[in-house]
Parts: sequence; structure tokens; C-alpha cells
Amino acid sequence: MRILHIHSGNRYGGIESVLRAMAGRDHSVQSAFALSFEGRLSKEIRDAGGEVYILGEARASRPFGVLHARSKLSALLRQRHFDVAMAHSAWALSLLAHGVNAPLVFYQHDLFKGEHWTEKLARRVHPDLILANSSFTAQTTSSVFPGRCPQVLYPPAALPTHALTAEEIHAVRSRHSVPHHRVVILIAARFEKWKGHGLLLEALALLRQNPLWCLWIAGEPQNASERQFHDCLQVTAAGLGLRERVQFLGHISDVPVLMQAADIYCQPNTGPEPFGLAFVEALASGLPVVASPLGGVREILEPVWGLLALPKPRDVAAMIERLLEDRQLRRRLGDLGKARAAELCDPHTQIAALGRTVESLLNRKAA
Repeated sequence: MRILHIHSGNRYGGIESVLRAMAGRDHSVQSAFALSFEGRLSKEIRDAGGEVYILGEARASRPFGVLHARSKLSALLRQRHFDVAMAHSAWALSLLAHGVNAPLVFYQHDLFKGEHWTEKLARRVHPDLILANSSFTAQTTSSVFPGRCPQVLYPPAALPTHALTAEEIHAVRSRHSVPHHRVVILIAARFEKWKGHGLLLEALALLRQNPLWCLWIAGEPQNASERQFHDCLQVTAAGLGLRERVQFLGHISDVPVLMQAADIYCQPNTGPEPFGLAFVEALASGLPVVASPLGGVREILEPVWGLLALPKPRDVAAMIERLLEDRQLRRRLGDLGKARAAELCDPHTQIAALGRTVESLLNRKAA
């Protein structure tokens, strides 16, 4: 089974993490990747031994660039054998995959409202199969594809294959000047307001007198609005008197390693996640998780695997404080979370399931 994945490639987030997990050579499905832009994703796929084809920059404001990218994609599908083409965003579906000469699958990773220009253009495309990364995401599909019922398939995740030794954990924490006794809280999410960075700072301000904790904020802004929000967070942290307790780490090339060196993952979203791959990655790294019970997160977390807090400063602070004061609870939740992550998003299992789903589609089309 050979699948050509179609995506932009100029940013990095949950979708890109999923594609990176599909790039290994030791899976039952062979994947190749047609990207519009060079960037971190194309590099990581190549480093993993995956095939990458660059179609050229496609922007809606430059129609000739879009036509050129579509032409290169059509030529690629003629010259190489792929069983299906699979688009991973409304942008890729509408700008690149329109009119592809191959069975077309759309994997929906984001929530639809039917209002964005990419969603309006995507209505003109008629995928042979629609997948959704969660049941919550699937509830929004009809706003773009009326009458279509997507199949829910949790995405594969690049789960840790190596557990850090105590010495390796010490090295990571020392690199960021964290004392051995300090409890490290981590958030690793795009710099978008609804991801909950600001709410987390407000919650930690309520725990200012507790000397146990420090906060790592991982990641770097990827556009102007994210840069503005990132800068506002720094001002907020200083204004709340948390300057010495909060570290903005910038770009981290290996987030799973960082997760294994932390003690708590807290991402108190103020808006719903389509799925929430970062929570799965945190569970796989043995971290107890504090999250808001919104969107796809409810399909990942129950009290046995993590702590759910309403997106309010006092509620989030109360859950964090429970974990700060109870090391055994942190350890118990962390141990249970590893099995939960594998159950949901083990890459070999989920990629094999993807292959079976595509094979069923092809059998139906051949009948």
C-alpha cells in the first residue's frame, strides 16, 4: 500500500507531527509526501528516510503558483505509483488536490465552521473517503461536506522509543538551570490564545507562594500574530511577578525528550481541541496531564489518566497544586498514561488501520 500525503509544510504543529510519525520505513504502509514548502517538516521526513516531493510554493494570492503546484502533483501521480492521494487540510484539499487523477482521501484534523475561504473552496472537491482525527472533529464535517459521514481514525503519534536515564534527565534539566527538587511544569503548544498559555500563567500566579514549581514554555512563534502573543505572554509573566519562575525555551527539536525531563504537562485550553496530540505525547512520556475538558481532549483523558479542570485560574491552580504536593499521584498518573497513549495512537497500529481503511475503499471502487 502506497499513499501520497499532500500538505503545505511551511508550519509545524499537530498535523505535521502526525505526518512525521508516518514517515518511517518500518510501517506496513509506504508513505511519500508532496509538500508545497521546504521547512522543518520536509527535513524531519527526509531524516527519517521518507520520500519528499516539493511542488513549489502555492499561495491563493498567486494563482499561477497554485496551477504550477497542481501540475507538478499531477505529473508525480502519473510517474509514480500511489494507491491513493491523501490531503491533510482544507488548504491542501482545495489548492493542491483539486482534480487529482487518483483516488482521493481527506484526513480532517481541524474543526470546520464552513466559513473560512479554504473550507468554501474545499466544498468543490469530492473526496472518495473522509477520515476524522476524533469523534468531536467528525461532528463538524457536514458544515463543509453535507451528508458525508467521516470515519474516525485516531492519528499515529511518534511515541518515545527510548526512556531517558536519570543521568540524561539531569542533563536536560541542568541545561535549563532547574534544581533537582523543583517540579517542572511544561506546556508545548502553538502560540495561539485558545491553547491556554495565558490562563496557565494566571493559575500559577495564584501559586506564587509555593516554592516547588517552575514553568517551561516550549516552542517559537511561526507568524506575526503568534509573535505578538508570545511577546504579550512575556509581559504578562513579568507583570504577575513570575519572571524568575517561567522560562521561554524557544524552538525545541525533540519535544518528547523535554517531556521526559519535566514533571507535569499542563495545557488548559480555553477553546476545544480537534484531538490534542500533545496530550497523547505527554502521556506517552510518563507525564501526568492537567487539561480542560473541551473537544477531543475528552476522548483522550479521563480521571484515571489525567486531571481535568474547568478553564478558570482557580480550577487549574487547584489541580496543579494537587500534583505539586503529591509525588505518588504524579507517578501513578504518569505510569498509567503510557498505556493509554499506546492504546490511542501507537504508530504501527494506527498506520496499519489506515492501510486497511484505504484498502477497503479501493475494494469498493473496484467492485
